[in-house]
Amino acid sequence: TSPLTIVGKTAYFGAVQGFSYLYSVDIVTGKTNWRFKAEDRIGAAPDVNAQTVSALSYDGFIYTVSLDAGKELRKKLLSGESMTAILKNGRVYYWKLNREDGAGNLMARDIENSRAYLSATVPNPVGLPPRIAGSQLYLWNNTGSLYTISQDAEDAPLQLLTFNPAAH
Repeated sequence: TSPLTIVGKTAYFGAVQGFSYLYSVDIVTGKTNWRFKAEDRIGAAPDVNAQTVSALSYDGFIYTVSLDAGKELRKKLLSGESMTAILKNGRVYYWKLNREDGAGNLMARDIENSRAYLSATVPNPVGLPPRIAGSQLYLWNNTGSLYTISQDAEDAPLQLLTFNPAAH
């Protein structure tokens, strides 16, 4: 199963019931509003917008379905990239790892048109998806350093926060 996304009185999540499904469930009644059959398990919390729900599956596809009925609108392959991703505000944030030097690029692309929004190099990345709070992305690396970058600016610099566990 995937993490939940709750909007109003509706929960959106992926679950395996013999097949892999993306669900929309009324959290007051427990009634299933709809379910969409994906080709593989849904691994990230779905991103819910005004008229669509997008979900990333383990086979690397981003499915976008209609909010009201769960009908497939788009299926895009996030080819060859890390499946440790987060979908938020119509964007997918994911790691593209460099196997030669161990560094990784945090990438962001528009789910609908694949436009690149950012690419920030992080030394020794953990590989887990970033966390989002307000307009900032927060990420950390294997040495425990904590970084932040604006999710809204295309050329925003990556900033090392003062926290480093080696100093504490």
